[in-house]
Amino acid sequence: MNKIVYNLCYGGFGLSRAATQALADVGVEEAAEYIREHAEQGMPFFSFTPRTIPRHDPRLVKVVEDLGRTAASAECADLEVYEIEGRLYQIREEDGREWVIESTGEWVAI
Repeated sequence: MNKIVYNLCYGGFGLSRAATQALADVGVEEAAEYIREHAEQGMPFFSFTPRTIPRHDPRLVKVVEDLGRTAASAECADLEVYEIEGRLYQIREEDGREWVIESTGEWVAI
């Protein structure tokens, strides 16, 4: 089984400060840089959306599982971990609400 993090509600994918710090603690430099930049500029922390790590990254999955949905999610997000049997998936989105599509058979290419 493979695991993927996605957002269940309208508003968009975003990690809480605690989840962002947890990612920084396990070596995700993008998260550490985001925290540093906000601190240096005196900007409030709102939400962090990782751009350099995929949604199936084991560090991201573990942070969401360890913290739980409420603590890991930013204010306008509701993050969930989705399990797939295969290795192919897509995340589709409408107004920030996401769903996972996985290959349940052969994908046909034209």
